[in-house]
Amino acid sequence: MLETALIQPGIDASEQMESMLADDLHAIIWRHDPHDPGGADLRDYVLGAARSVRSNLHSALVQLASYREARYKSDNALRLWLSNTGSISVPQGPHLDELSARLNAHQQALFTALGAALDCTAAVCVAVSGLKMNVRRADMPALLPTSDDADFPTEGRSQSLKSAMRSTPEPVAEMQEQILRGIRGSYLAAGPPGWLRWMLDARNAAVHREQSANYIFFEGDKKTGLTVHRKLHRHPQMSNLQSVRSANSVAALLLEEDALVTMRECIRSTSLLVNGVGAVVEAEWSKRRIALDIRVPIGDQWKSADPSAFDGFEPGSAKFEPKPGTVLVMNPRDSARLAAGGVFDPAGES
Repeated sequence: MLETALIQPGIDASEQMESMLADDLHAIIWRHDPHDPGGADLRDYVLGAARSVRSNLHSALVQLASYREARYKSDNALRLWLSNTGSISVPQGPHLDELSARLNAHQQALFTALGAALDCTAAVCVAVSGLKMNVRRADMPALLPTSDDADFPTEGRSQSLKSAMRSTPEPVAEMQEQILRGIRGSYLAAGPPGWLRWMLDARNAAVHREQSANYIFFEGDKKTGLTVHRKLHRHPQMSNLQSVRSANSVAALLLEEDALVTMRECIRSTSLLVNGVGAVVEAEWSKRRIALDIRVPIGDQWKSADPSAFDGFEPGSAKFEPKPGTVLVMNPRDSARLAAGGVFDPAGES
C-alpha cells in the first residue's frame, strides 16, 4: 500500500495550480502577443510543469514502497548468508548483488523524483513571478537564499537570482519578492533545519556525482536475531574521502536514523513545501491576472528548443500511421491545451 497521505498536501497544491493555469491559458490574460508561438509554448509548458509536480511526488512514493520491499528481501538474504557462512566478509553472489543494485536504484530514483517535483514547482514560480529566467531550465536551488539567516530576498540572493530580478517594474518586483519569501517560509516550516539543502545534495549525488559508499552494520547473533542497520550519509555534498576525513568516527559519517525514516520524511517535507508555495503562487497569480501594468516579455522566460536529430535505434521497426476509424483518447485538459496552442482541432482535425 502506498502512503498517499504523505504526498496529499503537495498533490492538492499541484492540482490547484494546474486548474488555475488551465483556466487562464489565453494570451490576453498573460498580456502576451496572441500571434507569438513562444508565448503559447510558455503558457502550455507552465501548465504541464504544475501537473508534473504531482506525477513526480507519486513516483517518489512508488520508489519508497519499492525500496521498502527490496530492503526486506535484501536484509533477509544478508541474514541467511551470514547464518550459512558464518563469515564477516563482504557478502557476495549474484542474488545479493542484484538486491543491492535494486536498493540503490530505488533510493536514487526517489531523490531524483523529489528534486524534479521541486524543479517543476520552481518553473511555475518563475513564470508567474516574471523572473528573467528560462522557464524550461528553472530549478529550485536558484530560488533559495544563500543563507537562511539573510533577510531574503533583499539579501542572500545568488548572482543569477540578482540578475533575474534586475530592471523590473515595481508591481513585478513586489510579486517576485512575495513568491521568493513564500518559498523560503515554506521550506523552513516543512521540516527540520537543513532538510532541503541536504535532500538537494542527495539528489545531486544520485544524478551526477560519485556514488556514496555503503555502510551496513550488523548487530546481534543467532540467538537474539540479526539486525541490519542502513543509514544515509550526513554530508552527501562531500566526496567519500572528504566525508571520512572530516568525521571523527564512522558513526559521525551517517545520520542517526534509519534510511527509510529519512526517505519517508523527505517525501513528507517536500509535499508540505509544495503546498505552501502553491498557496503563495495562487495568491500572486490572482493579482497578476487582473493587473494591466504587469507585463513580462516572452523572450525573458522562453527559449525554443531545437528538434532532435535522433531517429531511434531501429527506425521504422514500429511505425504507426493511424487508419480511418482509429480513435484518439486524450485527457480533456490535454486536448484543451493543444487547442489553445493552435495545433489541435477538438473536432478531430489537426
